[in-house]
Amino acid sequence: MFSKKKLTLKVSGSKLENWSILEIKFPEKEVLKVLKEYFDKEVIRFSLRKNSEDEAKELKTHVVYAGDYYFWNTIEDKLRSFILQGMKKYKIQSVMMTRIRMWRSRLITKEVMEKDCKGEDSRKDSVNDDLESFFENVRLGRKPDELVSTYYLPKLEEEEMELVETKDTNYLQTFDFPNPDVPDAEMKLSESDSKFVEGWGQRETFTIENFSENSSESAPESSFQERTTQFEDRYPFEMFI
Repeated sequence: MFSKKKLTLKVSGSKLENWSILEIKFPEKEVLKVLKEYFDKEVIRFSLRKNSEDEAKELKTHVVYAGDYYFWNTIEDKLRSFILQGMKKYKIQSVMMTRIRMWRSRLITKEVMEKDCKGEDSRKDSVNDDLESFFENVRLGRKPDELVSTYYLPKLEEEEMELVETKDTNYLQTFDFPNPDVPDAEMKLSESDSKFVEGWGQRETFTIENFSENSSESAPESSFQERTTQFEDRYPFEMFI
């Protein structure tokens, strides 16, 4: 389905000093995906350029991404590609990459929460414990190459309990389960009226190596107009100003 949307853009440091209104005809989900990847790539490129200019060359570059978008098989390699392109351009030999995602599956009773805390599931470490050990390894100069599954089990606050009781759609949609609430029969057997979030986490850390033997000289930075033109040529949406 195609729809028309109005986007308001403001670009600092360019010739566009005022707000510009663009009316664009496009498949909405597709263009949001393209814009996200474009700006993510720009952020990575800018960060790697700044790191390459740093006088403290002994410092290692570590990129940390938090979110779901680049975790799926169909697009996860795009993140590696964005980073590797920047590495080749700015002659960076090695970059450590960490991806972190967290999600909420359902609500559980106190008893299930305590069982999860004992590590009886395949996930042995909490999100906090894993991050603490991970940061310590990085501080000591180690290069962890690992995929770790974790858990987190926060207790619902009073306001959240009210949202559950009133079956607030927006709140319930933050869980994976279609009906995430604890079944009434299970809740009656619990010694506590409290409810907890059964949340899971995943952290993947790996190293990206630039094996290019002859890195080309860094090209001068493109102007805003040049980058915009390249973007429009690659994604030729029907635009109306």
